[in-house]
Amino acid sequence: MSPLRQRQRDVCLLDGTPDAALRPPTLDACVALVNLHLLARGAARARSAEWIHARWKPGVSVTAAFQVEFEDASSHWVCWKRYADDKALHLIQRGLAAENARPSGFFLARWAAITEQSTVLWTPPFDRELPGLECVLDLSRTRRFFAERDVFPGRGLRTQSSIAHWVRYKPERRAVVALELRLRPVGGGEKTQENVFARIHPPEVASSIAAVRASLSSVAPAGLMPRWLAFEERRGISYEESLPVRACEPDQFDHAREAGHMLGVLHGLTAPAAPLVAPFSLASLKPMFAHDARLLAALGELPAVEPDAAHCLVHGDFHPDQVARNEAQGTWHLLDWDSSGVGDPLRDCATWIADHLAEVEHARFGMATEPLLEGYREAGGGALDLARLRTMVAQQLAHLAGATLRRLEQGAHDRALLLLERGRALCEKMVPRA
Repeated sequence: MSPLRQRQRDVCLLDGTPDAALRPPTLDACVALVNLHLLARGAARARSAEWIHARWKPGVSVTAAFQVEFEDASSHWVCWKRYADDKALHLIQRGLAAENARPSGFFLARWAAITEQSTVLWTPPFDRELPGLECVLDLSRTRRFFAERDVFPGRGLRTQSSIAHWVRYKPERRAVVALELRLRPVGGGEKTQENVFARIHPPEVASSIAAVRASLSSVAPAGLMPRWLAFEERRGISYEESLPVRACEPDQFDHAREAGHMLGVLHGLTAPAAPLVAPFSLASLKPMFAHDARLLAALGELPAVEPDAAHCLVHGDFHPDQVARNEAQGTWHLLDWDSSGVGDPLRDCATWIADHLAEVEHARFGMATEPLLEGYREAGGGALDLARLRTMVAQQLAHLAGATLRRLEQGAHDRALLLLERGRALCEKMVPRA
């Protein structure tokens, strides 16, 4: 499990677009907003901020997350969101303002609205879409839940010696919390430790993920994925074991053969009842590119992918950093199954190959494809239509182009155009089935 990648952001990226009014605050402006709207009277003031996360939804909103440092040397996350309409006012009317009491001993308000700017601020772990985040950090509550579900039979959680810390947080979308749990036999004895990941999503999304994970657990070979432990439906919290592994970096591809082997195993499993993973869609990118004629024209040059009747279990988010190695045992494992389901077997391959082409400047399709498919075939993976795979890789490159804009990255327009051009070049060379 890797934290969010650090990226350079461009606060002016939306200038000249219909969403220019959604421009996020500068770092200095963020500090001023925290001091004015969130800080308790007499508390140490905010003095600096670092931009951690950004997400632009064209015509809807921009969300940004900052790591804010205070004069007493403490630091805390603060999230900012501006809507294209008056949704912030509606949130107040729905009663969220009543949830704004500060936790005991904490000097930041959980939530504030600047209605004249249609802007909302909040301080995690409060998150109106992720009610489980605050819950899972309360280890006394987590102890009661584990006891009720008998997650660790015969052992009880010791809250004072257990630790919870964030691993990843995407505002209003998902969070991952690492739990280092100290357990003691109910009848007394030596303490033991269990490492667990709590994965938090909006409750509706979490229910769908939990259903897929339960189905996968019945067919997946031991070790392919972390063991599923428990699910708290009302709060959207899933618990799984934390494997003793080292996740690969998102720009490393020298484990492609091992990754392909696991993919071949996964695609060969009998598919249980699971939701259909949506295919790549170029149409969904048009609002992101609509303000730049170059990007829109380049997107229009990419061909559509014909639907394929072949479906199997897919990972759905198959990137290099979702593959991890247990150094002590020499085994490989797949992480982060939140997007898994039933879908086109080429989807996972296309995601990996597009990452390789996007991250490694001199990479070519064959270089990115051959080791992955070699491992795939060794595990019994079937023949793949390489012409269709090229087209799917091109579509995934287009989605990576959209992502660089969505994240408000510096140089996003040029980067997006480069990725689209790489996709177009791929589609100019079609090869027969291998």
